[in-house]
Amino acid sequence: AVRQTGEGIVVGEVFRARFARCYLGLRALQVLAEKWPASPLARESRLRIAKAHEIAHDEEHAAVAWLDFATHHPDDVNADEAWLKAADLCDSAGLGTRADDLRAQYLKRWPNDQESALEILETLARKELAALPMDQPVSKLLPVAVKPVAKGAKAAPAVVSAPPSWLAQYMKRVAKSPAQASKPIYAEVRFRFAEEAFQRYRALALTQPLPKSIAAKQKQLDSVLVRYRRAADLAVPEWTHAASYRIGEALVAFGEALEKSERPKDLTGDDLLAYENVLFEQGQTFRSRGETVWTDLLEKSRGGVADTWTTQARGALWAHLGDRFLFQAESDFPVVDGKGPGRQPSRSARERAPVGGTSDTAQVNPTANQEHDR
Repeated sequence: AVRQTGEGIVVGEVFRARFARCYLGLRALQVLAEKWPASPLARESRLRIAKAHEIAHDEEHAAVAWLDFATHHPDDVNADEAWLKAADLCDSAGLGTRADDLRAQYLKRWPNDQESALEILETLARKELAALPMDQPVSKLLPVAVKPVAKGAKAAPAVVSAPPSWLAQYMKRVAKSPAQASKPIYAEVRFRFAEEAFQRYRALALTQPLPKSIAAKQKQLDSVLVRYRRAADLAVPEWTHAASYRIGEALVAFGEALEKSERPKDLTGDDLLAYENVLFEQGQTFRSRGETVWTDLLEKSRGGVADTWTTQARGALWAHLGDRFLFQAESDFPVVDGKGPGRQPSRSARERAPVGGTSDTAQVNPTANQEHDR
């Protein structure tokens, strides 16, 4: 089906669909592309090979074929699309690492494709965030601002920094056009920054002198609440729920910190007990505020699918409400003798009753009583 002539390559039945899908047909197309790479039919052969594998749902071989097409024909108008299609097919074939590598190479090969670059960086940044454990700070993926060196001061030695993360590249690019930013990524980044502040806030214990310590912790609480609210403002359900749960937890934590705060060493007896009662009342105020936030979260998410954060909020709320009534004394209910309802005789029975008789001695017709009951 393939022969060499003086005028060029003549291809007969090679390009028929039934022939192109079989192994021998694909092999013939491959030989054609490799033996005569300068021929215009080489491009068509590689294109047919890639499409044949894709029609057969052979994602791995289709990805290889599309990549082969883009590599051997880099100036082709469809080369960039073929490269991206190879990356997507690698994802479908379960070759996620290979797919990400191809997307990273695409950014270098076609740097002027701003639209595709933004989509690729968003995909890579999302995967980078997903791979970062929740207990790890997100700031490690973002560049740290370097303070300018004061005039006359000795400059710090230059440090070779690692290449910027995909998240850092994405945030830098969308900073120029915020309207194109992904709200889920922005919300998660803001939430993770709030998590770092929350860890510092929770680790700060209240010590003596208490007013100074309370002021420092209150300042950190305000910062934490602002950060979580900025994450919730983007209205992404998952991170709005997460931020609301953490806001309630931060308020409850302040109340618990008050109750567990360091006691003055010179207080004993009734004075210490009165001091602790004041702390408990103040702490209960913050506990109630936190419980209200959890209640509002559950009310707003009612009817929707429960996620990790709403489940945690429900469990925390029930636990706190249970603790509140755990040691409450049981109410005493009065116990009285039970008596059945009085039964009044029917009119006909009263007419047959002896004159001067009382209701206690009157003979009542049972049938009339049953009619009265009915």
